[in-house]
Amino acid sequence: MTPILQYGIYLPDPFSSTVHRASLEKMGDFDVCINGQWYGYNIGTNANQGLSILANDEIYGMPSPGLWSISQTLDYQWIVKEGDPTTQHHTGIGGLCPLIINSLLYGEKNVYTKSDLKDIILYGEPKPEHKKYLLQRSSKKFHDLNLASRSGQVGFGIKSNGNVVIFLEEDKTAKMSYYAFRDLFEGEGCIHAFACDGSDSVFLYLNKKWKVRAALHKDNTQTSGIGFRIDD
Repeated sequence: MTPILQYGIYLPDPFSSTVHRASLEKMGDFDVCINGQWYGYNIGTNANQGLSILANDEIYGMPSPGLWSISQTLDYQWIVKEGDPTTQHHTGIGGLCPLIINSLLYGEKNVYTKSDLKDIILYGEPKPEHKKYLLQRSSKKFHDLNLASRSGQVGFGIKSNGNVVIFLEEDKTAKMSYYAFRDLFEGEGCIHAFACDGSDSVFLYLNKKWKVRAALHKDNTQTSGIGFRIDD
């Protein structure tokens, strides 16, 4: 996994140019790149929601403790945690919306397998004694995204063997809720899955060719992508 970040000024060098140049330079040797973190307009990578850790231990972005991160070790193990990644591992990216964590589904509120539990918590951290009954864990970010669903969506999941699954729905044809989007990853057997910046920020770059492009105004301002290598 390789975080791809915008360097230097934007126009006339949009983020799509950064991605293509990084691909040609074998930056992390990635074959596919999707857009990554949510960001603030026109104020650079330090406004990315969540930290990005590069292979040289450089750190970009703002801490985002309420969201999730994923890191990769030098021996290709995945490390998933709430909060931001650290330089302890090879690369990492934070600011991700949880869809599935350790095979537990995430959604707008806590859902339990037992209906007779006393004083349940619907939003936020469940009571310790109720966690074993969780069917779905609440996420504020998921709630906010689902309110604006039927717009572009992109995310990635990790299977038990470490393989990566990517799903994307273009903004102009988007119809799915975030529940339906999440369930795509569950159907593929993902034990972890995350949503990235959606709507018209969505892009897909595969084998040095653009399959889906972000809207022009997003391409000129976005600063974060995530590259993955395809192994035969």
